[in-house]
Amino acid sequence: MGPRGPNDPNTNTITRQPPPRPHPPARTLPPAHASFTLPGHLALWPGLYVAAAAIILARLAGVPISATSLAILTVASAAAFTLDRVKLTQTHHDPADAQAQPGRYAFLRAHDRPIRFAAMATILASVALAPAPIAMAILVLTVLVVAYAAPTPKRRRIKDVLLIKNVSVGIGIAATAAIAVGSLTLAPLAALLVIATADAILCDLDDIEADRAAGTATIPARFGRAQALTLASLLHIAAVALLIVPIEVLALDQALPVPRAASIGLALVAPALICHALRVPTRDVIDARLLLVALLLP
Repeated sequence: MGPRGPNDPNTNTITRQPPPRPHPPARTLPPAHASFTLPGHLALWPGLYVAAAAIILARLAGVPISATSLAILTVASAAAFTLDRVKLTQTHHDPADAQAQPGRYAFLRAHDRPIRFAAMATILASVALAPAPIAMAILVLTVLVVAYAAPTPKRRRIKDVLLIKNVSVGIGIAATAAIAVGSLTLAPLAALLVIATADAILCDLDDIEADRAAGTATIPARFGRAQALTLASLLHIAAVALLIVPIEVLALDQALPVPRAASIGLALVAPALICHALRVPTRDVIDARLLLVALLLP
């Protein structure tokens, strides 16, 4: 008598193959954490970014800036960026935002009227209460932020033009910080402009597919994620290099020590690379980390 098969009725046990193990899902943060929840929706992190830019410029230029001025600048800047997100009217909503940040877009659309009113009221109150340089910086930033995404007669906005959108962000952040601090020291201002331009490239990493669908020309959408990360990292290194050696023509009286400059460079470059490696959203992390860079300065 031959051996019994696995399905023979006289066999007491039936051999079964274990089901295949599913592949682990990609490591991504849930939407609530990806945007730091409500603070992310209401642009707190870009507001802190502007304040951190002012701190960096003030420390490098040796100009004092008060905590009260920084607090007002943070709140008003967040209001300006929030106003850009809800737009001046309901008819100006950007469909690309819905694809890029669906959770944030849904929240802002559901509450756009009270948020718009609160943002405008905050900007006006900040201008009324702030010292003159801070008030002027708030007004300039608000105009630049609104103009950045405003439609033109040819329906091509600043934010839709390759590289111009990133450089315009860098100029806007540097100009706002310069007005707030009251300093035109060339080397810190140039370094800040380069840093903000590089960070604007990194912030586009989260919107690659949405930007391609909407026809928004960004460096990540045009050349790919790896190339955008490389370019941003090179720009960050160039910005730090401006601060290592004192150059008279750049009006930098004292160079940063190399170890301090290296730590600043690491703080600038590492967060985006870590986000890329973990496959988690980048924008809010980049906005929040500039405050760490400011605190590393002497």
